[in-house]
Amino acid sequence: LYPQVGAQNEIWSLSLTDPNARIFVCDTSGSLVKRIGNLPKRKGRFEKKDRLYAQVHQGIFSISPNKQWAATANFYNDYVQVFQHDTLAFTLRGPEKISTIWKPVKLYGNFQFVITGKTKQTYVGVDAEDDALYLLYSGKSESEAPSDFPQPGWYRALTNEIFVFGWDGSPVKRIVLDRNIIAFCVDSPNKMLYAIDFLSSDIIAYSLP
Repeated sequence: LYPQVGAQNEIWSLSLTDPNARIFVCDTSGSLVKRIGNLPKRKGRFEKKDRLYAQVHQGIFSISPNKQWAATANFYNDYVQVFQHDTLAFTLRGPEKISTIWKPVKLYGNFQFVITGKTKQTYVGVDAEDDALYLLYSGKSESEAPSDFPQPGWYRALTNEIFVFGWDGSPVKRIVLDRNIIAFCVDSPNKMLYAIDFLSSDIIAYSLP
């Protein structure tokens, strides 16, 4: 998922099913060139080689404009893996060190994981820029939604917080917006951040300090 153009016009995409790769790299014809990275280590019932283990680490992915950096961030636990070119540089954990809460169910003869009301959404968006990594972070679960919230399933993805890290893993700043957003992107050269408002779907522009 999330195919993006890497160095030498290779197509990089996030692996959601292969437990032995985090990123697939293909040439322009679609042929697989190499696999990059591995899933984070995990203690528990399922082995790393299991496809269910890969399912736990569903996430999002971004490549910096200069093609030197790539980052993957998980939806339901707060692991972030940062790659320099095609080598894992370091792994970040979020502010709460959240682990995935899943319910294993058997569907069509096979086990799968499903999220529950207590499952917390961690990263909602990611943007890798040349100067820094921007991560849209929630930390909410459906069970925390107010009783009058119209769409409880959406509550876990509501957030107005963006965490910014340098490419050495150091925290740079925390950006708190004036509204909940569902997506964003950063224009670093012009010091602008563009976001989509959750309620109105309007595109909002913010000046970055």
